[in-house]
Amino acid sequence: MRDDLAQRGGAAKESRARLVLPALIIGVVLVLAGWWAYVTFIQSPEDKIRNILAGAFQAARDRNTSNVTAILSEDFKFGPLTKDDVHRALAHFLMTQVAAVDVAATPEPISVTLGPGHKTATATFRLRMRVKYDREGDWTEYQPPGVRGMEFKCSFKLTDKGWQMDGLTVIE
Repeated sequence: MRDDLAQRGGAAKESRARLVLPALIIGVVLVLAGWWAYVTFIQSPEDKIRNILAGAFQAARDRNTSNVTAILSEDFKFGPLTKDDVHRALAHFLMTQVAAVDVAATPEPISVTLGPGHKTATATFRLRMRVKYDREGDWTEYQPPGVRGMEFKCSFKLTDKGWQMDGLTVIE
């Protein structure tokens, strides 16, 4: 009689264990579908641009040049500089000049204005950048050479890859 009860309990545990994996897969699919629906239908274009900028700032903190410049369109311009010029300069700065970077933008949230037709936008923010020149060193406020202010105006356009920055100007 005891063995009979033990066997029934074991069978119940086994059947519950078989349900865990499908339930877990269904849960993951539902979460991903909910996230996709939010980003596609609910999240505003302004929030998408803010998230893109936040990702670029985090990539700078991680010293990941490719992820910083991934937000730039192919026709990006910053004065006479192109996307490739900015990528090379940023790679040199992050990989050879500094050991760590901390980037923060104000105001929070960043001011984003959509253009006519909601296919273009501008974002205006002040950037505070601190660097460490060696791992054990202190944080130092950083001002790029030739740039008087740290207030920027970025122009964005909606492309088949999503929102991409196509221009950057320094507001003095």
